[in-house]
Amino acid sequence: MELKGSARIAAAVIYATGEQFLAPLTEWIMQNAKTLYDMLYAQELISERLLTADIFARFKSNLYDKNGLYEKEYFISLLANYYHKSGYEDIKECIENLTEELPELRFALNPLVWPDFESIDCGWMTYVTDDLYDEILKNTAARKKLKEYCETSPWGNEIKEILWKKM
Repeated sequence: MELKGSARIAAAVIYATGEQFLAPLTEWIMQNAKTLYDMLYAQELISERLLTADIFARFKSNLYDKNGLYEKEYFISLLANYYHKSGYEDIKECIENLTEELPELRFALNPLVWPDFESIDCGWMTYVTDDLYDEILKNTAARKKLKEYCETSPWGNEIKEILWKKM
């Protein structure tokens, strides 16, 4: 099977076919993934554990494809999601270690403890989950950033609708 070098396509094939191609495609992903994002994307689709501390170390210098327009934002969302749902302490520690070079990841992991909302890019508000809006809106600077995000982002209308329903 030719996959044109994409670990993400291989993961999608596993997701679509179930156990049928699990072993060979999982091995293929492990050998051909080019970025941590590839591995994280595959992990999102596959029930088998792919991510380990060794995998994080292997891709430390190549986290995501810098040419992908929205790839960094989706990568950070996947990391934050996996951090919260993963029961693996070694993975949580690896993700926490990435916050040194990705401050928006530190924000995404727990926006409520961010010390200074004035310092964030309004685009970071995309990492705030629906269940946190009530708490975020209590902070004046955070409310200002959320308003700015709603006014400037193509996704802002979705947040406006969520907030309108809460009112």
